[in-house]
Amino acid sequence: MDDVLDEEQLRINLRKNFTETFPTLATPENELQLNQNVENMVSFILPFSRNKYFIHMRNRPNDVSLAQHIANIPEGISKFNDWFSNELFDFAKSLFSISNQLIKPDIHLARLMDNRDYDAFIINSKTPETHIERWQSILEPIFQISDKPYFAQAHACMNLGLDNAAISLLHKWIQSAWFEEQSIDKVLDEAKAIVAIRDHNSKAGKKGALTRWDAKGQTEKYAITLWLNGNFKNANQAIDSITDDVIEHGKSIGHTFTTNFQASKTIYKWLRNYIKQNQ
Repeated sequence: MDDVLDEEQLRINLRKNFTETFPTLATPENELQLNQNVENMVSFILPFSRNKYFIHMRNRPNDVSLAQHIANIPEGISKFNDWFSNELFDFAKSLFSISNQLIKPDIHLARLMDNRDYDAFIINSKTPETHIERWQSILEPIFQISDKPYFAQAHACMNLGLDNAAISLLHKWIQSAWFEEQSIDKVLDEAKAIVAIRDHNSKAGKKGALTRWDAKGQTEKYAITLWLNGNFKNANQAIDSITDDVIEHGKSIGHTFTTNFQASKTIYKWLRNYIKQNQ
């Protein structure tokens, strides 16, 4: 499998991170605690990193749309969705459980995780400036998990026992990290449409390369399927959302648009014709 974590290297990196963040763990009398912390993290991270869905999503080529990549997910979209909704979410919640063992609940600390204002933290919590470097070493990795603030804000809520708010923010973080800020349901619907068309072609005996006109017709059907599965007010709104996916799908079955502009015009025409025929 591609990019599988090396177990021993993971242990080395974790020991380094723990001792740099918590220098007291580097002392001989705390060696047992350090080893336990490292092994707990290894047993937590390693199985997840080797999960087939995690590896598949991590290895998406740059030129493949998210929906197209999920359409090729191991064991199908339904099982991926079950895993995503349950195991991935449990994994993220477990991150909070582990970090809360190291970072004790505190209102000032929760505010710092929420606003990242170290100066205000010094003033309000009466924390000596000499301690800020240590807090930065602990919190910056949490802040950097995503370019969006959802994970740190969820952590702040969890720190104060606001579990429901934390879970809502955690959903936002997962959607941001795994679905590029797109609606999870919308991406999965697009992936299901790709699979449905692919299965239809297979059942109809259309194996191998489609003819140029067949490919065009199937690309049009795909665009209309995305329109039907989406929540669009009109064809113009749909164009902005589905054009890239339709271009990618067309390319995958042998229909290539001349330009993106030409693609938008053609897809708009397809949708308008379909709408008129079904009014």
